[in-house]
Parts: sequence; C-alpha cells; structure tokens
Amino acid sequence: MRVAIAAEGFIPYVGGVEIRYTKIAEALSRKHQVDVLTVMQREEVGGRVVDETEKIGRIRVFRYKPKRSYFAHDGTRVISEIRKYAGFCREILKNGD
Repeated sequence: MRVAIAAEGFIPYVGGVEIRYTKIAEALSRKHQVDVLTVMQREEVGGRVVDETEKIGRIRVFRYKPKRSYFAHDGTRVISEIRKYAGFCREILKNGD
C-alpha cells in the first residue's frame, strides 16, 4: 500500500513533531511505500544542504520550499504559505497513483 504523510516538520529538523512523524514513517515503511510531504524550514542543517526531494531509507520526502518565511515573527503560520503548501501537497498526491 502507498501511504502519504503531510507534516510541516520532518527530519533533518529536530523537534517533537519531527521525531514523531519520522518514527511513524519509518515504521510504516517496513511494509508500505511511504511519501512524506513537508515544509523546507531551512536550506542547511548542521552543515548539510537540505534537498527539496530525497530518499531517506525507504521513505521518499518531498519538501515545499516557501518563497518567504512559512512562520511569522510571532511563531504563527503565514496563511498564504499554508495555502501554497496545501496546493503543493495536492499536486504531489494528484501525480501519484
């Protein structure tokens, strides 16, 4: 079965939600094809360049790269970027089988 996970946070970024979705994706990928649709928070983490698409083990990762910051100065999300991320997810899912 193919599984898609849409999550704003995913590795290599580190935090509670990123760890949770990474563990879920890893567990599901043992028996299923898993695609993760996420947001590119920074272009570099720990000296490593973060790619817009990559394969981590058996997990395919697709990152939405915002034109401007996805998060506002107060930590909330920018509504226009949320809409663009949703459109990005829709396009990835529409192109799948």
